[in-house]
Amino acid sequence: MCKRNIDRVILVFDNKTANPVYAGVMVTIMLARAFAVLGYKVDFLLIQGEYSIKWPQYLRSETRIKAFEIEQIGLLEQFLSRHDVQTKVMTWHEFLEYKKTFSRKDYVAFALPVMNRMHKMAIHQFAHNFFKFLTRNLSTQQVDRILLSTEDFSDTHSVPRELSNYVAYNVRVNKDWGSGRDVSVDTFLAAISYLKLHFPDRQILIVSTIEGIEFCKEIAHEQRLELFYSKDYNSSFIGDCFLVLAASQYFSYLAGGMSSVAMLSKIPYIVYARHSTAKSHQKNGRMFAFSAHNQTVLDPEEFEKQMASGFAKA
Repeated sequence: MCKRNIDRVILVFDNKTANPVYAGVMVTIMLARAFAVLGYKVDFLLIQGEYSIKWPQYLRSETRIKAFEIEQIGLLEQFLSRHDVQTKVMTWHEFLEYKKTFSRKDYVAFALPVMNRMHKMAIHQFAHNFFKFLTRNLSTQQVDRILLSTEDFSDTHSVPRELSNYVAYNVRVNKDWGSGRDVSVDTFLAAISYLKLHFPDRQILIVSTIEGIEFCKEIAHEQRLELFYSKDYNSSFIGDCFLVLAASQYFSYLAGGMSSVAMLSKIPYIVYARHSTAKSHQKNGRMFAFSAHNQTVLDPEEFEKQMASGFAKA
C-alpha cells in the first residue's frame, strides 16, 4: 500500500462467501473505521443477493434472509456514518461493473479471494488479525476514534430509566445455528451467581435472542431472580449493541457475535471463549495491543473450574 501510494481502500463483504453471523461483518466494519482514522478514503461494498450454503440452513426462509440483509445494511449505517466511509450495497454483477472504475491508487483488500469468491479465504477470515496489525502501534487518541461507543448512536437510542449501573450478560440460545454452545440451566445460574459475587452493586441485563430471553425469564421466575432483559426494550441486534456499549461491564461464556462488539469497544469485559477467538488472545488475556487490564478473554475451563469449586454458593 505504501509503495503504490494508495488513496482509497476498498473492502468487499460478500454474502456468497460469508456465513450469516454478526461477528464477520462487525470486524470488517472495524477495519473500515481503522483505515479511515489512518487517513484513507474507504469504500465498504456489501454484496447481496447470493448466499453461502449456510444461509438457507440457518435462516430457514427467504423472509429471514432478507431481514438479515437489511440488518447488515443497518450495521453499516450505524457504525460507519460518522467515519465518512462510503457504503454501497450491490449485486455481484454490479460489483464487476463497478470494479472497472478502480485505479492503481485503489487497494482492494484480499483481492484474490474476493475476486474468486473463495469461502475459506473470505475477508472475515482475515479481518480480525488484519485489524490487530493495523492498530498495534496507534496512539490512544487514534484507537479511541476507532473503537465502538454509545457516541455511534447519537440521539437514536437511550438507556431505559430503570437501568443505571449494570452488567450486560450475553446469553447464547440459538437452536438453528447449532446448540453446542447454548447455555444450560446450571451454567446460567452459575453465571448469575458469579456476577452477583464479583459485581454485587450492579444490575444484571440479559442480552440474547428472543428465544434466549424466554429461556432466561422462565428460570428467573422459578428462582425468583431480579433481572432485566434487552428484548424488553428493543427488538434488534443494533439495539442490543447500544445496551452493551452503555453497560458498565460485559460478560459472556461461550456466547456469540455480541462479544465482538464488546471486544471492539472501551467497556470492561470478561469473555470466556473456546473458539478461535480464545486462541488468538495474548498471554495476559488481552485480545488487542490496546486492550485494558479489565478487558480479558479467557479459556472457559477457568470458569468451569470456579463453577466446580462452588463459587455459586459464595
